[in-house]
Amino acid sequence: MTVEIRFKQENEFFRVIKAGLTTDPPGALYGPRVMEDYELVWILEGSATVHFDHHKINAKAGTILLRRPGVKDFYEWSTTQ
Repeated sequence: MTVEIRFKQENEFFRVIKAGLTTDPPGALYGPRVMEDYELVWILEGSATVHFDHHKINAKAGTILLRRPGVKDFYEWSTTQ
C-alpha cells in the first residue's frame, strides 16, 4: 500500500496534481515511464525495487521517495508482503 502525491512547480509555488492511496498486488510491475512533474511515494506496506534512471533502490515499508521531473522510473513490487 502506498501514498502517492504528484505535484508540479509553477513559478515559485508547487501545485498538487494528484494525491491518492494505492494497493498494488504482489509481483506487480509499473513503468518504465518518464513524467514531467514531481512524485512523492510513501510505501506503507510491502516492499519494492525501484529504479530511478540508473539508480536501484530497495524500498521497504516506511520508505519515502521523491522522483524529480524527467526521471525514468520503474517499480517492481515484491512477490511477498
